[in-house]
Amino acid sequence: MRVKEAGRDLETIHMRGLDTTVTKEGVMESIKKTPGDLHTADIRMSELRPNARNTQAVTITLERTKAEELLKHPYLCIPLSRANMERKINVPRCRKYWAYEHSEEDCKGPDRQNTCYKCGKEGLLAKKCEETEISCPVCQEEGHGLEQQDVWPSAGLYHRLDDKQNETKTRRRKKTG
Repeated sequence: MRVKEAGRDLETIHMRGLDTTVTKEGVMESIKKTPGDLHTADIRMSELRPNARNTQAVTITLERTKAEELLKHPYLCIPLSRANMERKINVPRCRKYWAYEHSEEDCKGPDRQNTCYKCGKEGLLAKKCEETEISCPVCQEEGHGLEQQDVWPSAGLYHRLDDKQNETKTRRRKKTG
């Protein structure tokens, strides 16, 4: 994700797969030792946070040119770890219309803030919804609700996961409900 700050073009990078013994200082030292001109880079780093499989993750922000240099390497070697790195991609999402192709400020669609994510009915919140038939309020299709796992943005279009996964989730919801 690119960020403009006082005339500088910044990039955000996520690093995952860090061992639980790794410290911020260890990560910073490994970045500075990476081949290239990174030893002079102004790097901002978040706190280490828990991640999958008993590992840690960290987010770093640095100048775009330095980020490009760092991302030339598929991973970063840190004592006892090998961190995978990826560029953060910011996908704009309208919280009013629930669409991914625009932000709330540019929204011209209907206001769905008071609509249920599961069944698409107005005036009902998803956590209080008792509907067994799930319907997406965005694409109007039956069988899936508007949940992060079910509807994914891609080039401004909605793509559902394959039908088998959606059927499994629907059956699981009916059993628990």
